[in-house]
Amino acid sequence: MARRGGPGFTWALRLIPELPAPDTQADLDLLKSEILSHPTNLLSSAVLRSHAEIDHVRDVAELWHWRSRTEELIREGRPFPSDVEIFSSQGLKSYPDIVRMAARAAHQRGDLQLLAGDDFAVKGKSYAELGPEEWSEVRSISIERHRALNWLCGYSPHNDWDATLTDT
Repeated sequence: MARRGGPGFTWALRLIPELPAPDTQADLDLLKSEILSHPTNLLSSAVLRSHAEIDHVRDVAELWHWRSRTEELIREGRPFPSDVEIFSSQGLKSYPDIVRMAARAAHQRGDLQLLAGDDFAVKGKSYAELGPEEWSEVRSISIERHRALNWLCGYSPHNDWDATLTDT
């Protein structure tokens, strides 16, 4: 458990009060804690959060992973699929248009606490302004959190961690 899932599992079991921010790596000292070192302490202390609460946090993790994948398309210079009817019907003509729409909607729902311009706020700036190393770190956190919560929610064939899907 310590290697796979990190803060997602400890949060789901109410061993920590909230997940770290999407740009914050797991605290490795948590893995050394007394409660995680002794299975009997873990079993007696753990109380699973509600399915609705876990599903909501999973949805937010997927949103951050989607933002990472969208940024990858932008940085690779991939052409925007302007022939997709739903995009054109909503006036979306670029990846930044989609990011702007998603960021505003997520902020209105309370899923994004802060915006930087019309983008996800991360590390004190907009997601688009992240340097390569910062983006790599945030991307890794997003992928792993999404994977852990998908696994926890049963989205893994045969409960196989390595086969857990992280589609966005």
